[in-house]
Amino acid sequence: MIMGSYLQSVTPQLALGLEAVWNRAAVTHGPEMVVSYAARYKGTDWIASANLLPRVVCRRHRRRLTEKVELV
Repeated sequence: MIMGSYLQSVTPQLALGLEAVWNRAAVTHGPEMVVSYAARYKGTDWIASANLLPRVVCRRHRRRLTEKVELV
């Protein structure tokens, strides 16, 4: 398995990127490659992120409640 990811800040709040995973389970099986796209937006006390995979969208939200407590 080979995995690579890249995330670039577009603005101080917004970052965009992608991730690629190449996998070959066995010599008898052909290789598979999956590419997903990512976005992250950072507010003052929260972060929202999303990943777009083939046929799937994953969303996350994180909010800082105090210096030591975050809600995910």
